[in-house]
Amino acid sequence: MSKLGTLIPLDHLSKHQAGESVRVVAKIVKFDAAEAVLEGPNSKQVRILNPNTDNYTNSRFIEVMGDIKDPNGEIPSIDEVKSVSYGNKFNLSLHDRMLRLVSGNYRAIFRASPSEVDDSAMETE
Repeated sequence: MSKLGTLIPLDHLSKHQAGESVRVVAKIVKFDAAEAVLEGPNSKQVRILNPNTDNYTNSRFIEVMGDIKDPNGEIPSIDEVKSVSYGNKFNLSLHDRMLRLVSGNYRAIFRASPSEVDDSAMETE
């Protein structure tokens, strides 16, 4: 079923259904060839099944795109389709706060349609 999915805060996994495609950004806590464990800024964890080993070995932070397997388990799980290394220096707390702004009560101000955006201010001569 997988596509890129919706970028969500890690602690919102339980609000989504098994099989749904999502994206999460978190800190790598544990990694081996079979699975990885990631942790968000609020200490919430997620198990990543079938991790791409190349993206986990030299990084502390990662974005994972995949399908939710168990959203309500003690540690929810995602079957990885793709991942992107974010390196070793990344402000996870700031990322989480910004994600909550664009997906929470203020999401309308971040969702202008292309026809509503005035690009004239961006033009250069």
